[in-house]
Amino acid sequence: MSGGSMNYFAFTFDEPLAIISKEIKWGKNKWTPETLLEFQNAVNYLKLAQIYSRRVEWLLSGDDGENSFIKRLKEELGENRKNPEWEEIDRKSYEKRLTDASDCWEFEEIKQ
Repeated sequence: MSGGSMNYFAFTFDEPLAIISKEIKWGKNKWTPETLLEFQNAVNYLKLAQIYSRRVEWLLSGDDGENSFIKRLKEELGENRKNPEWEEIDRKSYEKRLTDASDCWEFEEIKQ
């Protein structure tokens, strides 16, 4: 594993990202659309912070030089923008998503 100069700080984002993403997916009946949009913003910013902290750590640890730091940073930021999981969504499309997913946690009992 590369890095280490910042005690692998980038990995500290994994748990909050998972928790917030779970709330976005399953907390639709618990939170208002405005709150869920802010959760989405939090995921976007945490993911960016994770990318930046990992790339800076690799540079400071000597695993990357300045050229590869810039190149890899741009690549990862570009991949992040392409990933629909992290894309910012507007209120209208988000409300449609909530409507479309209205049955996501209504489960029928299995009859034996």
